[in-house]
Amino acid sequence: MRSRMDMQVTPPDILITNYSMLAVMMMREVEEPMLEKTKKWLNGDPDKEHPTRIFHLIIDELHLNRGTAGTEIAYLIRLLLDRLGLTPNSKQLRILSSSASLDINGAEEKDSLKYLKDFFGCDFSRENIIEGYSLPSFPSLLPPQLPANE
Repeated sequence: MRSRMDMQVTPPDILITNYSMLAVMMMREVEEPMLEKTKKWLNGDPDKEHPTRIFHLIIDELHLNRGTAGTEIAYLIRLLLDRLGLTPNSKQLRILSSSASLDINGAEEKDSLKYLKDFFGCDFSRENIIEGYSLPSFPSLLPPQLPANE
C-alpha cells in the first residue's frame, strides 16, 4: 500500500509504525475504520479456544521503553488492544519483542519478569521467553580495519 488512504479502506495484514504515529492513529477519526475492520476480522474467528485469526504485536528494543515514556507506551498498547477487543491475555494476541538486556538467568530474572508483566499487562514466565545467544566471531571473515590516523 502506498498511502494512508489505502490502509484506511483496506487495513493491511502488517502495519509497521512507531509509538508516536500509533498515538496519532488512535486519536484520528479517519483511522477509526481501520481499527474497526481489524476488530471485526478478529471477532469473525469461529474458534475462540484455538483461534486462527491472531493479532501480532511486535516491539523491537523493548528495553528502551522505561520510565515515564515506557509507561505511556504501555498504556498506549493497552488502549490499542482495548479498541481491537483484545485483552493482554487473549488467545488472539501474540506478543513478540526483542531486548538485549533482559536477564532471565541471573539475579535480575524476577525484575525482568515483573517488567514484562508491568509493560504488557499479563503474566510472563521463563517459558514465555526465547533466549538469544552470541555467536563466535570469526576475525578472518571480517573486512580489514581502516588504518588509524597517525
